[in-house]
Amino acid sequence: MKKWIKIKPPKKIIEEFLSVNPEAAELLKILSLINIELDTNIDRQSIEESLNLPNTKETFIELLDAGIITQKESHQEMYKFSHRQIQDALKVQTDQKYHERVLQYYERKRKKYGVNMNDDIEILFHRVKINPTEDLVNEFLILVNKIDPFNQEYKRLIEIAEEFYLLDDKYKAPVLIALANLLSVIGKSEDAEKKYLDALDIYKNLANQYYRVYLPYIAATQNNLGTLYIDLKRFEEAEKIYKDALKAYKMLEKQYYEMHIAHVDSVQEDLITPYFKLNDFKEPENSYPNVLKDYKELLNQYYDLIIASLQKNYL
Repeated sequence: MKKWIKIKPPKKIIEEFLSVNPEAAELLKILSLINIELDTNIDRQSIEESLNLPNTKETFIELLDAGIITQKESHQEMYKFSHRQIQDALKVQTDQKYHERVLQYYERKRKKYGVNMNDDIEILFHRVKINPTEDLVNEFLILVNKIDPFNQEYKRLIEIAEEFYLLDDKYKAPVLIALANLLSVIGKSEDAEKKYLDALDIYKNLANQYYRVYLPYIAATQNNLGTLYIDLKRFEEAEKIYKDALKAYKMLEKQYYEMHIAHVDSVQEDLITPYFKLNDFKEPENSYPNVLKDYKELLNQYYDLIIASLQKNYL
């Protein structure tokens, strides 16, 4: 097959090649969604064995002959786009079905190489692009806690996080916190501060309806923000936010104590302070015993450590 002259602009290469080879169009759109920054992408064998396309093997060879796809220098069986502009131009032509095809590629790749963190992140990315559900938020939070922040995959995690912004605030807020923690570690302090502040606003708004449920999250977010201000040597802002966090934790301690006393000492509903009556909650899963259990767990997780630190440094 005739090779295209390399000096042609990437857009021109695409137009000319796809006009005479529609089968290549489908394959190229799928390939465009694969993260070629990973050393193990694009794996030719996994592509050829996973995609149910006509003449996949032959089409891949044609892409190589045309100079659109090239072999990676460090890996004999791994490939990349010869021009990043080609990949970027093709991405905008894709939709949900192409992300589904890429998932097929990763399923085959896992059988060949086994499970690894980078592929897990890529798989989550494509699942989120297909349907960013609340269930996937937990998977995202787990991955953020596992990854080395200085690994280039943090960029993909940011892209995943942005897909969750359309969810309800109670799911969006923990995503913002995780993202802020990541950005803070890699030195993107201004971006981290904005994420923390956005999360804090969300938790304060949620607390207007479910105050004692979201108070611990307000305090924890303020503590993270205070730590960031200390790192930035913005000590006056740090002191203020730490005092706000301490105040929130003291309120949490007081409420937990009052709830505990009410629960132990009273059998009749009218002995429970009106503030803690069950009908304050609109959602059935937020029952009184569950709230009490959640508070205890949160106190065990945060209270002693943070209160001790704040009292030592600021009181």
